[in-house]
Amino acid sequence: MKKKPAKIDVKKHVEKVSTEKKLKTEVTQSKKQVQFLIDERDRLQKELEASLEIKKGIKPFTINHVVGKKDSEAVAVVLASDWHIEEEVKANTVNNLNSYTIEIAEKRIKEFFQNTLKLVQTQQHAVKIDTLVLALLGDVISSSIHDALLEINQLRPIEAIIMAENLIISGINYLLDNSELSLVIPCHVGNHTRMTKKVHIATEQGNSLETFMYHHMANHFKGNKRVKFLVSESYLSYLKIYDFTICFQHGHAIKFAGGIGGLTIPVNKAIAQWEKFQHADLYCFGH
Repeated sequence: MKKKPAKIDVKKHVEKVSTEKKLKTEVTQSKKQVQFLIDERDRLQKELEASLEIKKGIKPFTINHVVGKKDSEAVAVVLASDWHIEEEVKANTVNNLNSYTIEIAEKRIKEFFQNTLKLVQTQQHAVKIDTLVLALLGDVISSSIHDALLEINQLRPIEAIIMAENLIISGINYLLDNSELSLVIPCHVGNHTRMTKKVHIATEQGNSLETFMYHHMANHFKGNKRVKFLVSESYLSYLKIYDFTICFQHGHAIKFAGGIGGLTIPVNKAIAQWEKFQHADLYCFGH
């Protein structure tokens, strides 16, 4: 006769299984905590060893103070380009992101000359600077080369170029009156000041309002030994400062076709061609 299976106390069994599971969980957590403490001990031990090694290796040395030599010298260079002084930008036409008027242009140009002198004087504490290269790189006015400019320009081209000349002369006088700097002024025409419908690189100097302005300003400062105008008769001009050559231009001969590389690719291609006939250490342009 078969024995009847022992009757299982379900409640006690559940409690036993639950207790065993709980113990396993606690053991697992304890192992993780122990491992964490071991890792933390190892980390702190390594940090201590590294600290001791660093302490052993500290050997400070003296840095000698170097005072600029009296015979050391530098030349300051500043670029002025694309002021477009008479072109108005109304805030409500550009989602209030910007605005531009004749009054704003005049204020910015005054600050340009003030800050230029401030920066030069700051550097003069460290090195002798007797000369400032003030490169005028074109498009000081917008003129009327596009029909849209006829509607938004606040001055006619002749009025605008006269105003631009007065502002530049005032700025030059400010630099002369408030410093002992000599000024070298390379001059280039932009594409906006032309009197022809299209750009003609070969003859643009003779068809630009800026050419007239530059020569008129040069005549104004004629006899002033501290001012020298260099009015370029070609698209590129070169100025050698010590053993360093700078190439100036307005920049409109470089064509940007909207490629992935941005402006860098056409600029590098143009420079590669120019380097074939004359080397420059630095290329400066606006546009």
